[in-house]
Amino acid sequence: MISIHCTLVGFRHHAWRGTQLEERLARAIGQEVVLMRDRENHRNPEAAIACIDSEVVAYVNNDDCHRIAAYLDATEYGLLYGVITAADAHSCRCHAEMEVDKEIYIEPLMSDGRYDEWDEAWSHIPIARLGDDELRQDMLQRHVLAQLSHHTAASDNLCRDIERYMQGMRYDLSGEASQTRRTIADRLLASGDERLAEYGRRMDVAITEMGNNEVCADIAHHITRRLAQSAGVADALRHIGGIDRHEMEQALKAMPHGLHDEYRLSVADFVSRAYYLQIPRRILRRFVSGELLLDRLVHADAADGANEEIRLAAIEYISRANPYITPGWLSRADALWSDIIEQYALRLTRLNGAKDTLFNARFICQVMGRLIDLGIYDDAVSQAEYGRRMALNGRDMRSSINRALIDDEETRRAIGMMVERYR
Repeated sequence: MISIHCTLVGFRHHAWRGTQLEERLARAIGQEVVLMRDRENHRNPEAAIACIDSEVVAYVNNDDCHRIAAYLDATEYGLLYGVITAADAHSCRCHAEMEVDKEIYIEPLMSDGRYDEWDEAWSHIPIARLGDDELRQDMLQRHVLAQLSHHTAASDNLCRDIERYMQGMRYDLSGEASQTRRTIADRLLASGDERLAEYGRRMDVAITEMGNNEVCADIAHHITRRLAQSAGVADALRHIGGIDRHEMEQALKAMPHGLHDEYRLSVADFVSRAYYLQIPRRILRRFVSGELLLDRLVHADAADGANEEIRLAAIEYISRANPYITPGWLSRADALWSDIIEQYALRLTRLNGAKDTLFNARFICQVMGRLIDLGIYDDAVSQAEYGRRMALNGRDMRSSINRALIDDEETRRAIGMMVERYR
């Protein structure tokens, strides 16, 4: 018999959710747990759930799913029986250990064949060189693995390299990176050196947090700010050849799993989806490069005045909410929106052609939600009610106004400052 282990997350979404969650997690150590494939999970075909006392309580962490799925498939009834060996009430996660008859060979994670077909069909989309940080991260990853293959004791140099690797590891969403993160964490935990084991525990926490909203928002900001402004994107644009904006949109819409629409609606939501899909690095790089290049092409069209139709359509759309402007803002709302549209012309064009609109209706709804919060529209018009009364068709628009979120705090502050100028 040998022991295998995994991390359990997502307790907030199942039977243990609620006010007693932390108490239950604190008492979890020693409890029996049963793992089983999650056949209803449409994001990850290898997802697994954890049950305690016949109740579904958690998920197997995404980076463990491929390995655990292999062991589940090797059992007669598709179940693994184990015990909770450690619990962290603060981060809402547990470690589970299962005994199996023997170690089995884990097949390398196979790529979805549709990605390769897409990559071959659109191989003329340039892959932007995204900077030295990416090369440095790749070097650190390989270097840490090489050192751990020969040394099981901490050294100052090894610890320094691990620290540097951990600082940037979240920004690689590829399937290869997910597997390597898990490998490094496991080697650190099994090293027998307490200093290295502590790094392993820290990596374990970081891995379990990869799909949460805060981390996804940070990675989205990294893509849309740091990478978008990199010299590599500008260089790729200069060598883009005969590709125009419409051909680029056609290519990106052909990406499997509707990832282009996901990216255009919310980069943070795309980050979450891409992480769970474990997309090969080469495919992910080409796709993100294409999206960043598309933004540049859209911006170039906007600079040529091609977005006038989009601007007018957005103004008409916004005017539907005029009956709900609070009395003190009746004479100022139009001027405020003119400033917002001028400031964020590029944001208006990012969703061009989606969901029965010529413009980025999601961003307009996000700004509308912010203006509701700031008192420009009637408080009695709830965000959900606004969506209904404005007849905003489609999931993307309703969810936008319900959440009333703007992608980054910088934009939220800027909208607030514009409002203050008109008070």
